[in-house]
Amino acid sequence: MRRLLAVLSDIGRRTSDVGRSAYRLLRWWSGDDAYERYLAEHAGHDHRLLSRRAFYRAYFDRRGNRPRCC
Repeated sequence: MRRLLAVLSDIGRRTSDVGRSAYRLLRWWSGDDAYERYLAEHAGHDHRLLSRRAFYRAYFDRRGNRPRCC
């Protein structure tokens, strides 16, 4: 019984890890974590950081100006 519980616990942990990884990948792909990445990249710089609103306004302006095929 203990072995079964240990195996089930391990499966649950792996499933949880896969779910977290998929969630992080989805946030990266969609741009949802872009502001957090921006803050991490510019944390030590000596300039004023953009607000979340200003950052996303510029972010989506840049993304919207890319040429599209259709």
